[in-house]
Amino acid sequence: WGSSFVDLNGDGWDDLVVANGYITTNDTGDL
Repeated sequence: WGSSFVDLNGDGWDDLVVANGYITTNDTGDL
């Protein structure tokens, strides 16, 4: 999990960006 405040659209306001994910096996086909 990770989150950050970044101005993605250049409007002067920070946007909250949240990313999450997991890998269940060494096979990347399930992503």
